[in-house]
Amino acid sequence: MRLRLIGTYGVRGTPTVFLLDPTGNIAARDLKPASLRAALDKALGSK
Repeated sequence: MRLRLIGTYGVRGTPTVFLLDPTGNIAARDLKPASLRAALDKALGSK
């Protein structure tokens, strides 16, 4: 069933968000919008 749905709707993957630090390392991933904002604020030193 799952494979049939994937083919029917043309799904090729799921969205993933990566937050990279200044050196290019992954600082966070798979963040929801509210968590992403908090992680960006922390990374940028914002309050």
